[in-house]
Amino acid sequence: ELASGEITLSQLSAQFPGGSDMALFGFVTMTKGKPRFEGELETTVNDFRGVLRWLGTDLDGVSPDRLRKLTLATRVTAGSEYVQLTGLDLQFDSSRLTGGVTVALTGRPSFGADIAFNRLNLDAYLPKPEQKAKPGGKAKAGAKTTPGGKAGGNETKAAKRANPLEAFKILTGFDANLKARVKALTFRGNAVKNAFFDGTLYNGDLEIRRLSVSQVAESSLSLSGALKGLGGTPKASGLTFKVVSGDVQRLLGFAGVDSPAL
Repeated sequence: ELASGEITLSQLSAQFPGGSDMALFGFVTMTKGKPRFEGELETTVNDFRGVLRWLGTDLDGVSPDRLRKLTLATRVTAGSEYVQLTGLDLQFDSSRLTGGVTVALTGRPSFGADIAFNRLNLDAYLPKPEQKAKPGGKAKAGAKTTPGGKAGGNETKAAKRANPLEAFKILTGFDANLKARVKALTFRGNAVKNAFFDGTLYNGDLEIRRLSVSQVAESSLSLSGALKGLGGTPKASGLTFKVVSGDVQRLLGFAGVDSPAL
């Protein structure tokens, strides 16, 4: 309905694959000559995996009992230069995310978010680690072999020698201001409690105001400082790291560090 220069959107709804439906309603007004939408969005997805497959997303590494039902409810405010979600309530599997997100519609992707998870089991969504071959064991099916008949390992060794800091380059393509809390997290079979991150990513530099975990592997951790030049070789600036541990060996195991018994 259009009346007095304002559009009232009573209902915009649609159904998608995977038993999904979406409903949107609100108002469109003109602010300083530009349209501005304020309303609410509600979505229910009964088979989120089916939707992701429909979109061409590979889910081979995710446990088959995950990413099933998803519900989303949020208030939406959108202008020509931004989209803001407030009162965000996203539920999937046994996890619930609440908070708010603002995305800037500019040439360089950027967003701000203040979000919280009640619980998150990362192990259920990450690919399973490959099992190491036992001494004297046979090479797995599909392993590449050299002309001499030996399993080819040059490519694997080269990958291991690759600079692990290359992964940071993905962070140079956007800017972000993020506060995130996770009350209970499961990672590598370990329970992580009260994880918190507060930081800003801008033009390839990361400022960590606070990164902390109150409990993991009988330890507590906190970190602050900055990493500059993520597109090349990052340099630390004012980095402060504090660890209080009741079981150092277990903490190193959680971090994936092989070490002799202490």
